[in-house]
Amino acid sequence: MNQEIVKQLEQELKISEIYINRVLELLKDENTIAFIARYRQDYTNGLDENQIKYISDRYEYVLKLEDRKQAIIKSLTEKEILTPELENSINQATKLVELENIYKPYSTGRKTRANIAIEKGLKPLADFLLKLKVKADFKKEVEKYINKEKNVNSYEEALDGAQDIIAEIVSNDTNSRNSWIDLIYNHGKIVTKLKNAEADTENKYQIYYDFSKPIKFLQGYQIMAIDRISSKKIISYSFEYKSEYLTDFLVNKYTKKVEWEGKIYIENGVKSGLKRLLIPSVENQVYSEILLKAHETSAQIFANNLTKLLLQKPIKNKIVLGWDPAYRTGCKLAVVDKNNKVLKIDVIYPTKPRDKNDLQLSETTLLNLIKEYKIDLIAIGNGTASWESTQFVAQLIKKHQLNVQFIITSESGASIYSASENAQKEFPDLSVEQRSAINIARRNIDPLAELIKIDPKSIGVGQYQHDISKKMLKEKLDFAVSSCVNKVGVEINTASAELLTHISGLNLTIAKNIVNYINKNKMIKNRKELLNIKSFNEKIYQQAAGFLRVNDSDEFLDKTSIHPEMYENAYKILKHLNINEFNLEKLNKINLNSENIEKISKELKIDFYETKLILENFQNPLRDYRDDLDDPILRNDIVNFEDLQIKMKFKGIVRNITEFGAFIEIGLKDDAFLHISKFTKELMINDIIDVEIESINKTNGKIAVDLVKQ
Repeated sequence: MNQEIVKQLEQELKISEIYINRVLELLKDENTIAFIARYRQDYTNGLDENQIKYISDRYEYVLKLEDRKQAIIKSLTEKEILTPELENSINQATKLVELENIYKPYSTGRKTRANIAIEKGLKPLADFLLKLKVKADFKKEVEKYINKEKNVNSYEEALDGAQDIIAEIVSNDTNSRNSWIDLIYNHGKIVTKLKNAEADTENKYQIYYDFSKPIKFLQGYQIMAIDRISSKKIISYSFEYKSEYLTDFLVNKYTKKVEWEGKIYIENGVKSGLKRLLIPSVENQVYSEILLKAHETSAQIFANNLTKLLLQKPIKNKIVLGWDPAYRTGCKLAVVDKNNKVLKIDVIYPTKPRDKNDLQLSETTLLNLIKEYKIDLIAIGNGTASWESTQFVAQLIKKHQLNVQFIITSESGASIYSASENAQKEFPDLSVEQRSAINIARRNIDPLAELIKIDPKSIGVGQYQHDISKKMLKEKLDFAVSSCVNKVGVEINTASAELLTHISGLNLTIAKNIVNYINKNKMIKNRKELLNIKSFNEKIYQQAAGFLRVNDSDEFLDKTSIHPEMYENAYKILKHLNINEFNLEKLNKINLNSENIEKISKELKIDFYETKLILENFQNPLRDYRDDLDDPILRNDIVNFEDLQIKMKFKGIVRNITEFGAFIEIGLKDDAFLHISKFTKELMINDIIDVEIESINKTNGKIAVDLVKQ
């Protein structure tokens, strides 16, 4: 490990150097973040997965930064254009984007004006100017450098070359760059101007035709919008700020306000360096930094939203009818039981265009399905014809006084999954729309297992996700998915290969080997049996076993998240508590306060974190993490837009979170909007909140809400 970087991380993260080294050591030994966070807490002092991920990412970033610095210095040295000022500027860079902006003028291989002047032997003249030798014979000193062999033909050409060298010295002055960056960040604003309104074919971006906002108040979604629109040539953008004071300051820094013949040439060199080199470079750097930060924020919002979506509470022990709404081609229905088994596929035509026979037949068909299969819940996709379908279902429930509820379910990614190779393998004889109806039903029965089949980028729960770096977005989403799957764990005998792929230590090949083994042997009887599976070695077993449940095992601990390496200590604790068998009633009465855990830990000489994990599993051994989350809102009626009134209150579910607010489903055709300024607490997707109508726009059908004051 690079200990200089470790020390830097210690200061940044306020985490002891010893634990940073231990995390890096564990990662180097091919331990996963999920495994370290859950089963090596004693070694890392309880660092969670986000802290471990940050240590890993930050270490790799700084390592990459240092490697890039050395590569650039080597390249510039070989080109014979490295100067002490440039090398210092490179070494002082703290960000890759800053480093690349410093290097950019030299990366093409073409020599800069300063390099050419240095080759002409004019560096000593530039040094002479900057040393402010007022008593020297200025003209005589300059004339020393007139040399026709080196293509310096006059007094003026010598001074022009010296000024070019001074310009580059100013540009590579780290303090000057930092001062200019601070000026833009703290006192600058970004300003846009319309270039071509015709390119905005849908008139979506009019707000940015003439837009101005201070950099420090600029929101991520705004810079991403500006970046998108400027790339379409609809607008141009620039930075505006008052630079006179800082320009004068930098001129005075190099001239030291000394009045003599050389002052004007230093001043010209400084101003040239600012205009040609430093300002364009710094403005590019600031723009790149705020855009990168916006991408990171947007990617993290997407990841956070995805996490909440994946971890939504399953609707257990209910027969669900999945409803894929449509107009002309009819609404596809799929009845799915509590174990995800498909019982019936059908189609009805309750939406326009239709005739009376279609409506009556649709009603009869749906009533028969509800009665025959004892349907508890109708999950209606939120796509085309969703509102008309919801109206039909709500009216049917009311008309026949049915003991059935409905829920509006996001269809994001459903059609993509339904057309995928995996969906075709599972249901080869069904159409894409029929598979989609199954997917909609299953998203409520076991959200994690079903949503995991879909490419996370296809699940629309973010802002400007299509503009984000694909690599960055993939890394964020992959980590979110992995975190969710390992937090919940999986029952190995019922898990799909797609789900198993995200378990700590497993990949697609091993996941398929597990599924093939189960298909051949009917089931896996205990965790030890995992070692019989092809490619499942001791290291993989160590990383994966604790996250894989075997609910039919004779070993009770196989049903928990207690790792096999902890079994011996688990039985010691069980004996210490005078519990001879896994009696759930007795286990639930264990006192889990910190003092009691500490006491047991010391008495049995078992690490505190391991003791805590074992006791938590003893107290609630078959616990599903998601059981503690909000129940989804199930409805049996709808709200009509015409009936809305200001201050009317609703239970709402958060459907999407952005930087500027949240979209709340309250039982209307379209989601209501809650502005970020109304947030009195942190909100996440699937949170259930109490809202009241704040404004109603009858022209565009938009609803704004506020949180109900407690």
